[in-house]
Amino acid sequence: MPEVVTIPRAEYEFLKKCEKVLYEEFNEEFIKKVSKAQMQLEKGKGILCKSKVERSRYFESL
Repeated sequence: MPEVVTIPRAEYEFLKKCEKVLYEEFNEEFIKKVSKAQMQLEKGKGILCKSKVERSRYFESL
């Protein structure tokens, strides 16, 4: 069952505008890749880097 979250209307409208911009600016393939990466991160299978330097160090270590 989905979780219900209550937020102020202004925040909801802002999120809807962001969603609209996202779908207008980025192609469907990119959105699918980002969604897949987000799901992997939530499952603990991904890594989240806080900076460009940290990301570079991680990829160099592979």
